[in-house]
Amino acid sequence: MSFCPLIKDKCKEEKCSFWVKEAEIKEEVKCVFRFLLHLGPLTLELSPEEEEDILLRREKEREERINKASQELKKRSAEEIARELMDFIKERYPEAISDSLLLRRVFELFWIDKGLSGSDFYVDPSLSQLKAKVELMVEIGLKSARFKDITREISSEVLDQLKKKSLDELAEDILEHWKKELTIC
Repeated sequence: MSFCPLIKDKCKEEKCSFWVKEAEIKEEVKCVFRFLLHLGPLTLELSPEEEEDILLRREKEREERINKASQELKKRSAEEIARELMDFIKERYPEAISDSLLLRRVFELFWIDKGLSGSDFYVDPSLSQLKAKVELMVEIGLKSARFKDITREISSEVLDQLKKKSLDELAEDILEHWKKELTIC
């Protein structure tokens, strides 16, 4: 006989109006009230044993979820995951590319999408290391891409300015530059 959170006493089983006959329900829990209690959070008092059972079940589910996600990720190289994360950012959150604070939040969303949240990475150190490596690779890749974009912009600006000058003006600019360089030495 188990504890009933409704009457805060031992379960009355067949004597209770929440009890269902075996033919009506195929679940192990014959009490409709207890069945509903297991479906979702209700603000009812549970016995200490039931609370512990729920906590243990949730912890087991968390460990299984982490283990499953970890196994899936470890089948792939850090480079593959980094490319996937880069695609995730470019497709869903391109504005995060130039904002490091926003980028961190997008990283979190990516890992949640993979079935992992922040504290999950403390369970498996190798998973934490993989996460750090992938995120670092993406940050370096994004900075490199931004540097290339900036360089391309500057190069095109400089080329535009050079195209506007005559050969005499270019020669004069070069001489001025070297005069400054030689006086410094």
